[in-house]
Amino acid sequence: MVWCEAIIAYDATINAETDALEVMAPTSLTTRTGKGKPKITHFMAFTSTNDVARVYAVPSGYADANGIDCPAVVAYAATGSFDLHRAKLPVPVEIPENTLITIYAQSETAANTVVVAWMLLEYPSVGQFQECPSAGAMTQRAWEHGAALVSLVAANSTDLNTLQAGRRYWVSGVGKAGVDGETAGIVGPAFIKFGNTEFEGAQFWIPLANNAGYVAGGGPGGMVDFKRCGIKSCIVSGGTPFQTMGLGYTAEQPQAVIEFVVDKLFA
Repeated sequence: MVWCEAIIAYDATINAETDALEVMAPTSLTTRTGKGKPKITHFMAFTSTNDVARVYAVPSGYADANGIDCPAVVAYAATGSFDLHRAKLPVPVEIPENTLITIYAQSETAANTVVVAWMLLEYPSVGQFQECPSAGAMTQRAWEHGAALVSLVAANSTDLNTLQAGRRYWVSGVGKAGVDGETAGIVGPAFIKFGNTEFEGAQFWIPLANNAGYVAGGGPGGMVDFKRCGIKSCIVSGGTPFQTMGLGYTAEQPQAVIEFVVDKLFA
């Protein structure tokens, strides 16, 4: 088992330049200590225009200034979505503990472009994050943040109180997102985090993909399937509140669907 945590960084004015992105709290650009050398496993960037050609990361001390290329740069909008499977690095990159990771965005045109970069790290020495169970059944719960997000401010979401006692749930995916009332997709980018004790305080933020019904001309199905994307997750016990948090670049009230693999659904 491992411990997984996200980094989120952003800038609102990429304008014919290469610029370093700022960290989005409560995440950190510096890797943790005491949990082993982390590996960067996933890397995706969301942009408000098509003017950003490249996003890349350079950890402190990295021997190649060209850095680690972001394999997936996608435009975000209320009519856009994404496939997080594209964010998976072909080979995870191991970096030292207590290392600053600087994320850069490059544009060759004079347009103030918003860029939000998301990166997932996997720490080897501790944690309850694990692969998808090999047996069980699937279930899902509708999720709402509960109020309008304040831009760039993490906030507690409404707890889910319907996970059944005596059952164990592996958090297996999230998506089919939109704004409250299912009136439109999230302008975004927006993220969800799971807060139960099994996650051990990790800033495990996952991007919310808009429901396919909002996507112009069809497109991705709107779910982040953890098994397909190669994302490890935790097993939580039913019978207790399932706690979540929301974070977004824009002031919207998101809703989505959370999927679980449950150990049993028949009596």
